[in-house]
Amino acid sequence: MAGTLLTSISQSGGVRCIVANTTDPITTLFAEQKPATLSGIMLGRALTAAALMGSTMKTGQRVGLVFEGAGPLGKIVTEGDAQGHIRGVVHNDSLDFNSMTAVDEQIRTSLGVPGILSVVKDMGLKTPYRGSVALQSGEIGDDLAHYLTESEQIPSAVSVGVIPDVDGVSLEAAGGFLVQALPNEGGRVAPDEIESISEFIEKLPPVTELLRQGAGVEELTSQIFGTVPYTILGARPVTYSCLCNRKKSIKRIAQLPSSEIADIFDRDTCVEIQCEYCKKTYTITEDEVKGYSP
Repeated sequence: MAGTLLTSISQSGGVRCIVANTTDPITTLFAEQKPATLSGIMLGRALTAAALMGSTMKTGQRVGLVFEGAGPLGKIVTEGDAQGHIRGVVHNDSLDFNSMTAVDEQIRTSLGVPGILSVVKDMGLKTPYRGSVALQSGEIGDDLAHYLTESEQIPSAVSVGVIPDVDGVSLEAAGGFLVQALPNEGGRVAPDEIESISEFIEKLPPVTELLRQGAGVEELTSQIFGTVPYTILGARPVTYSCLCNRKKSIKRIAQLPSSEIADIFDRDTCVEIQCEYCKKTYTITEDEVKGYSP
């Protein structure tokens, strides 16, 4: 099943808003990866962040987010593209809540600081764009907003959340929003609009709570803009989709030095390659590697 991304812009063109309901695709991914509750919440937040960022890319382009902190989660790697496909993995998928520390504190420190947020944008060029900033809080939304504001010079507000079901396996809600101040032709933003929308956002309940209560992305968008006139630019589905396949796995082996390939198949008649995202395993033979062509 698919989630939804809705993109809107203020009538002046000064503020862009992207709202995502990622409940269904993240539920699908959790059913496959089966992360513990706290690991799943943080992975789900990072996946929603990737969906929001992917929606800002052009057709055929992708963006990767790597959150690496000092906390017990270690590293979270997620990807999103302009078509709404997302995938991701968390290094420590067995982290759960304990009864000794407040829930909010456990969420905040699970990723932890110090750390780094790295952003890789594949825009179809010879070399991907890479940028990074130090993690400020260990909160996925706040740290992504800091990256966009500091590294890309686009003042941004980001909120992402996940509410697990009582069974700890399925989800009640997952989603978030990205609001950005866009400069006009003179390089200036619309301060009145930004101030008004900032006030509406501050009064807004958590997005996932609204989603759990049945609000759609259109209603959330309306609450974010408040009295600021806006236009809906379009909606697109969000789906969990791993890009791995057999040919890509063969390519990984074929690109190794010939001496290393020979060494691999001297020891075994085949080699197994496991996708780090979906954990699917491909068994590759020497003949497949020899017959590989780009």
